[in-house]
Amino acid sequence: MLAHEPSDTCKVARALHLAFLNLLTIRVCIAENVVTAPNYKNQHYVWRHYLNAWAADGTFCCYRHKDKKLFPTRAKSVANENYFYETQELTAGDLKFLDDFIGRATEEELRKINREYVQLTQLSFNLRKRLKQTDLAPGARVAIEDELRWAEKNLGERYHTGIENKCSDILESLRTENDDFYNDEVRAVDFIYFLSLQYFRTAKMRDGLSKIPTDVPGHDPRRTANILNHTHATNVGAGLYRERRSYRQALVPNGSGGGQPVSAPRLASLSNQSSTTSSGQSGKSALIVARSTMARPSVQP
Repeated sequence: MLAHEPSDTCKVARALHLAFLNLLTIRVCIAENVVTAPNYKNQHYVWRHYLNAWAADGTFCCYRHKDKKLFPTRAKSVANENYFYETQELTAGDLKFLDDFIGRATEEELRKINREYVQLTQLSFNLRKRLKQTDLAPGARVAIEDELRWAEKNLGERYHTGIENKCSDILESLRTENDDFYNDEVRAVDFIYFLSLQYFRTAKMRDGLSKIPTDVPGHDPRRTANILNHTHATNVGAGLYRERRSYRQALVPNGSGGGQPVSAPRLASLSNQSSTTSSGQSGKSALIVARSTMARPSVQP
């Protein structure tokens, strides 16, 4: 374990959680006219920009395991659900479960960051309770309620969009086998948190976290799943950042016949194998990025 100041350890999470706070402040506390704000109903849990890299003429093939069916599609039509990131009001049991889980982190700053995130997801619900205690005119009350509902449905999506936009140039660099960004501390923070969050944000991960056993009265894992994935991503990202000098990143060209992207489980498997880094050195790698060398991808069963 490398020794670092706590503030250094948690740069990954702090920067991105502050971005979420800024969004929430702008959209809820200032209460700008909700009519002018887009409603992002179709919310992706795999980034469209990433999916587009596997497309030819805008389409690519997907394999649906349940139906054992291969079909052509577009990035906007897959890996998404309506209001996937919509926040839910938490019960006392939910809050206790999350606080107990967050309290297991060894770093005090990590515990603080994750608890702040829980509070942020509940801000709109707390504001709604205060709204009920006011004597606002009916029209003003309706307008604020619309704003709060917009925040609950859309801010999670906007949060991920902000993270994705910060890393779009990084992905473009990796596609040309350029990983120089990793030598820049700020860009390394952006990339590591992005990588961690992409792993934990998927529907499969959320569904798994929705089924975890619980003995806390009043706790429903389905309400806390989309918060737990952020907590896991924060903790993992901070750990990877803290120990980033202990590893060498590697670029793994995907030269298979189908040219399909390498999945996260496959990357985990590859990380335990010997590989060649971008500098030509041989060794194990913790951060591996796949690059397609084929024009048109397919997906294996």
